[in-house]
Amino acid sequence: MEMNVQKWVRLARGIGKSLLNEEDKQMDDEVSEWVNESNRGKRILGELRNLDFYVEKEARKREIEKRYSWEEFMTWRRHYERHRKLLVVRCVAAVVILFFVSTCVWFANRGEEKSQFMFPSEIKPGCMRASLILNDGQEIILDKRLSLMESDSSVVLSNEKGELAYRNVREKSGESSINTLRVPCGGEYQLMLADGTRVRVNSESELVFPTCFNSDRREVFLKGEAYFQVAPDSDKPFYVRVNDYIVKVTGTSFNVTSYTDDPCAMTTLVEGKVSVYGNDSTWNCDLTPGHMLKFDKGTARVTSEECDPRIYISWIDGEFKFRDMRLEDIMKKLNRWYDFEVAYEEEELKDLRFSGAAEKYNPVEFLLKMIEEVTKVHFDIEGKRIMVKNN
Repeated sequence: MEMNVQKWVRLARGIGKSLLNEEDKQMDDEVSEWVNESNRGKRILGELRNLDFYVEKEARKREIEKRYSWEEFMTWRRHYERHRKLLVVRCVAAVVILFFVSTCVWFANRGEEKSQFMFPSEIKPGCMRASLILNDGQEIILDKRLSLMESDSSVVLSNEKGELAYRNVREKSGESSINTLRVPCGGEYQLMLADGTRVRVNSESELVFPTCFNSDRREVFLKGEAYFQVAPDSDKPFYVRVNDYIVKVTGTSFNVTSYTDDPCAMTTLVEGKVSVYGNDSTWNCDLTPGHMLKFDKGTARVTSEECDPRIYISWIDGEFKFRDMRLEDIMKKLNRWYDFEVAYEEEELKDLRFSGAAEKYNPVEFLLKMIEEVTKVHFDIEGKRIMVKNN
């Protein structure tokens, strides 16, 4: 029987509860119906109740990781991409059940580690939080519903459900006010500009923008990272200025990363087309979807390369995704979200590389444990400090 994804999710939760509840083996009605309607359901449930099943799957995963490189896997994935639409529901269902149930059983059968995850350290995941600095320097913490109006009644701004929105209520000439959205470590926020452009601002970032766009160009200034969905307007190009270059668009979706402590600034194009050029106009580069521009701050070298944009915009979907990334860079990215201190027992540990993915609202211990499983490191957590050691 073909099932939709929502039903698989409900089944996964029901199976997980029945496996974890040792005192009460009774299953809910939907799980019982699924188990009894075919031998396949009975076989799957039997496997999930057998701890050897998880040991075998883990061993198989490790064997695959040793035998196949990431590039080989990507070649295989592209080869079968044309079949993806036919398989998507079954694949999602399998992943949901295996991940949810495996995680539940893993927690249940590792008492010491269960305690670590169920009662995490002082390090907490980030959340929707930011502050707004008005043109007169007044700072407003965006932790509640808010409604303000410009003194000339031309612009209304409101804050609700994690989004700050500006709206022009009538046209006006002259200068608009300049506001700043400041997102601290352990935060993120969404902004809708007066022209309808949406901006998702990441942790430890700052966006400077006008309350309305009255000139023949729309321009904002970014420190840190943000994802833009620019409202189309061919008569008013949209510019994003960072410290090292300028991005020009008319209507498109892209991600810009320009942290002061990162060696490179990057622009990743998801949809549309952008032009990127240096502040001194000595270079320029046009990007098409699925390509990324890198600006090396040390050498001023500019490169453009093909990429999977989903890796670089995963943060807006509540995920961390790493592909062959240095451990130091991973910890820097995690630090911006979880807000902790990090130290290394040996400098060589910074250059270890890791590929993986995890939901960013999980406790930090969850992701660190994943890294420990595939690299030769161990993480000691004391308060809000993480020490990276050789394993």
